[in-house]
Amino acid sequence: MSNLKYKVILKTSHKHVSRIQNCLDTWLGELDYVCLTDKLTGKFEELSGSDDDSYHSNESKTIHLINLVRETGLYEEYDWLVFIDDDAILNTKYFNYILPYLDKNKFYGLAMGGYAKEPELVFASGGAGYFISPEKIRTMKAITKPEWSSGGTEDVIVGNWLRENNVGIYQDVEINDMQFHFRMNGWWPFHREKDLLTEEQWAEPNAKQFIIENIVDDTTKDFLRKHVTHHYIRERCEMEYVYNTIKDWTLEYL
Repeated sequence: MSNLKYKVILKTSHKHVSRIQNCLDTWLGELDYVCLTDKLTGKFEELSGSDDDSYHSNESKTIHLINLVRETGLYEEYDWLVFIDDDAILNTKYFNYILPYLDKNKFYGLAMGGYAKEPELVFASGGAGYFISPEKIRTMKAITKPEWSSGGTEDVIVGNWLRENNVGIYQDVEINDMQFHFRMNGWWPFHREKDLLTEEQWAEPNAKQFIIENIVDDTTKDFLRKHVTHHYIRERCEMEYVYNTIKDWTLEYL
C-alpha cells in the first residue's frame, strides 16, 4: 500500500449540507478532507474561501485556497490535493491504484474546452475533479480572476491559471513501463437508463430510485467501476448505489 497522503478538497456551500453528508456517509467518510465553503456550519471539517454564498463565489473560494497553499505552505504535508464537487464521487480504490504512479509535477483532470469567452482555452472539468500536488502549486504563479470571467466558472479560471503557468492537463500514468490512461467522468452516470424512461416516468419524484431498483444492469456497473470519478450524483440513493458498486473495484475492471 502506498504511503502517499492526499487531502480531498470538497467544493461546496453551507447550502449543501445534505450533499456533504451523502459524501461522508459513503466514499468520503474515511478520508482526510476539508469542505471548501462559504459560511461555516460547524458540522464538518471546513475552510471558508468566501463570504459570498452565491454560485459566483465558486471562483473566489478556489482562488483563495490555491493562493493560501502557494503562499503559506498550507497542506505541505500532503502529496496531493484532490479537488472535487459535493455532487461527485471519487472511486477511492481506483485512485489509490494509480496514486503511486502520478507525477507531482503534473496536473491531472478531464480536459475540456468550448468556453464561449475563451474558445481556445483548455480546462479541467471541475465536477469530474482534478489532482495537483501542493509542491507544484508552490512553484506556480498566483491564481487570479481574469477580466473576461463573469463569475461561477471555477474550472475555467483554473484552466486559465494552468495556461499562464504553461502546465498541461493529463490523464495518463506510466505503470510498469507502459502508458495507462485512467478514465474520469464529468457527467451523470445513468444516461443510458434514463433513455429507457418516458418523459412522464422521468418526471416522477422516485424516478432515480426506480432506475436503480429496476433498470441498472452489469453494463452500467462495469462503467461505474472503470472510472475514477462520477458527477451530478445529487440524490442519496444515487450516491449510495454508485458507492456500493465501486467499493469492490479490482484490477479485473480495467
